[in-house]
Amino acid sequence: DLGRLVEQVHRGTDLVIGWKKTGKSTPVKFALSKIGNLMLRFVTPLRLHDMNCPVRAMRREVAGALDLRADHHRYIPLLAHARGFSVSELPVANRPRQHGQSKYGGSKYVKSATALLGMGLYLRFGERPMLLFGGLGIAGLLSGVTICATVATCWAFFGSNIDDDIPTLILGSVFILTGMQFLGLGLLGEMIVRRLRLSEGTGAAEVTEEL
Repeated sequence: DLGRLVEQVHRGTDLVIGWKKTGKSTPVKFALSKIGNLMLRFVTPLRLHDMNCPVRAMRREVAGALDLRADHHRYIPLLAHARGFSVSELPVANRPRQHGQSKYGGSKYVKSATALLGMGLYLRFGERPMLLFGGLGIAGLLSGVTICATVATCWAFFGSNIDDDIPTLILGSVFILTGMQFLGLGLLGEMIVRRLRLSEGTGAAEVTEEL
């Protein structure tokens, strides 16, 4: 298996990960793995069948560029893809364990799923926070304005009792306020990201001048 993966690296792929297509997985683990990979496809454009397969081959440049803090080692393909490296997969054998017992229990599945969701959202929207918060804000504003406009139209042209629609107006107002808050968060995030980029550029320029 390793020989085939290394051969794929020599052909030009930066990171090749194994895909345990068949083997010893229990039905429960198989289902959990499917759910995890569906989440991966939801939060990132990277398409893999088995992201956590430990059988991998990569270029030295990929290994040097990885940030493996906390549980990030579980998402090496995702981190490599975010850095601009090419990632592919090849089927490998899923051989049975010869020693010890698996310690990958239910709690680790939950932790891995939540960490994957957080990392995927960060990699997709970390540099573009307005893309996330702006979309939520616009959706909230449009929903709130539509609700309030509907209530006002029914009261003005169809003679509905405005007192009966006060809860609906409150709901529309909540949507409008929530949308404005999301837009404010998106704007604040964009300002922070821009400031960090400027500070990083200034720091690099100062180091260059000192050298």
